[in-house]
Amino acid sequence: MFTPQVQPPSTKVVSTEPNTSASERKQRESDTVLQRVQAPQSLTRQNILQLQRTIGNQAVLQLLRTAQKNGDEATETSAAELEPELPDDAGTEQRTAEELTLEDNQPIDLVGETHTIEYKKVGQEVEIGVASNWMEINEIHQDLRRNQLLNITLTQRLSACRVATRSRQGFEKDFSKNDEKIDKIKRDRRKVRVTNPDKYADLGDELKKLEGDMHKISIKLNNARATEKARVNAYIQCAVTINSTIVAQVLGAKMPIVELDTDATAGSAGNVRYHQGTAGDPIPITWYKPQASYNAITVNDYTTGVAVPTVLNPFGGNPAVQDQHGNNYNFGVNAANVAGAAAWPNTPKHGKTRVNQQAYNQVLASLGYDLSAHNEDGDHVRDLGFGGNDVIDNFWPLNSVTNRHAFNGWRSSYYINYKKNVDGVGNWNIVKAPLNSGSLIGKYFRIKGEEDTNSPAENNTDASGSDTTYGAAANINESDGTIIAEG
Repeated sequence: MFTPQVQPPSTKVVSTEPNTSASERKQRESDTVLQRVQAPQSLTRQNILQLQRTIGNQAVLQLLRTAQKNGDEATETSAAELEPELPDDAGTEQRTAEELTLEDNQPIDLVGETHTIEYKKVGQEVEIGVASNWMEINEIHQDLRRNQLLNITLTQRLSACRVATRSRQGFEKDFSKNDEKIDKIKRDRRKVRVTNPDKYADLGDELKKLEGDMHKISIKLNNARATEKARVNAYIQCAVTINSTIVAQVLGAKMPIVELDTDATAGSAGNVRYHQGTAGDPIPITWYKPQASYNAITVNDYTTGVAVPTVLNPFGGNPAVQDQHGNNYNFGVNAANVAGAAAWPNTPKHGKTRVNQQAYNQVLASLGYDLSAHNEDGDHVRDLGFGGNDVIDNFWPLNSVTNRHAFNGWRSSYYINYKKNVDGVGNWNIVKAPLNSGSLIGKYFRIKGEEDTNSPAENNTDASGSDTTYGAAANINESDGTIIAEG
């Protein structure tokens, strides 16, 4: 997972259409804007900014300049974008704050609830990471406070984040106000360009001053964003040293769905079989938490009124144990939560809490079992993202390093292959994606093996996500036209 970052706010359009998802509205908006590319004169400022985020600044600038060169009648907003710009102190072309934060080589950003996913394609690989905003910082701080884990350094870094955020917001307001003034003057100038040359010249002087001010504000705004980003990163880095699990849980809790499929080569298809990811044809994967990693623990049982050391086994039947307040607990993992041949659905973690998990950590402490002394975390044996629930029969201590493989690359960089039907008559394409790809949400998986690592041996090979034990053989269509019959 990438280091969380602060991204510039995106302009959002709120739809009043019933039963329309944000992703559907966003897709329609993008389609509408792209349709206007053939008629650049119809592009509004909003369209231009949206295109900047979609196809890059240089492409948009070339589009508008071509329209002007061809004699297209530009609208007020698109013409305003093409007004001569003032050179900056270094003699280079002046750029707006939006442009300075939307370089062509920057990752595309997709806004989810309180998160931003950033990804970029490098060859056939996709790099992905979570970018953090203020809400996550606040949530992390609250969780650490709830667990009495705050220290003075982290509190000071939180204050620094708040100061940086207020500074950035102030410059954004200044930028917006100045931008509105510039637009108004440009409209007024066009109205008097022929009828009142003196007024046109006066407005030009005023425009020149405002554009100079705008350029200075743009630089300050970008500096403020960079400062905020650095301070958020500093906060996260400090928080991770205190409790990396809490940080990862907060940052991953509301991750939006992003598809990251890439074309794959099915070189091993003649020897193995690939799978669709349905309940009847689940995708086989290597699990990162071997069953042998869960050890028996010894707790104090106060059923008799005094502490009696009692051994509890992770997968065996255990007697109920009682704390000093008379509360009974039945610790032990239900068979349905043990990795095995059963098909598990890959589900979003939206709406799932870890309140019980945190409570069970405290219960074990009250029974004399200190997780930190054993370098362990309280673990959901069947991950919440694979259909598990926050209940006592899905809870057991696990070595912290093993438990955190999921946050340290297993989900984001374990690439598996699966097949998509081409024509409905037995021909398939092989697609490769990391486990956290949105295209795999709702797919079913089965555990074919276990490795205590964040990168299984089969990772990113043409055999990843395949096996030889089940599923109907099919014809695999390679991108070059080659057809391979599955083994």
